[in-house]
Amino acid sequence: NKEISNIRILLMSDENQEQNGEVSRADALKTAVENARGAQEAIAQICKDFSNKAMNQTLEKAYLTYYQNLKNYLDQVIESSEASATNENDQLAASYEDMSNAEQEFQKVLDESIAHEISLVHGRVNRSTIIIWGMALLFMIAAAVSFALSMKTIIRPLKCANQDFGKIIKAL
Repeated sequence: NKEISNIRILLMSDENQEQNGEVSRADALKTAVENARGAQEAIAQICKDFSNKAMNQTLEKAYLTYYQNLKNYLDQVIESSEASATNENDQLAASYEDMSNAEQEFQKVLDESIAHEISLVHGRVNRSTIIIWGMALLFMIAAAVSFALSMKTIIRPLKCANQDFGKIIKAL
């Protein structure tokens, strides 16, 4: 995601590249970490809401693993911004690898959840279409039966009565 990419770029940049009036690398990292944490909290809430609505906790559990790895990575980023040591960078790289793996697992579960929801939507659309066509057919049958009954019970007796009145009028 964008925040993690910004953090990676800042980590790769040289501390000595600061120029006139620019924010220090450590401050920029702290800001990027805060932004990443805010975005991850929002995503965590979305996953929780979705899991509750879907009554399936798989997505939330997958995100929790990713979230924990990301939290560890972000904590190490803050630590490394305060102390630039090679050992810190090695730990940071390992932490980033763990976070990336967890993110890939989360993405896989997310893709499966999306595919499942899409199939549910398509199923609902298909059922709605069948119901609509069934109701249209039922309406046509009801209209035909109503027409036939009105012909038999109203139109024919009126026609016969009209013919009878016509005969009576001619007879008079």
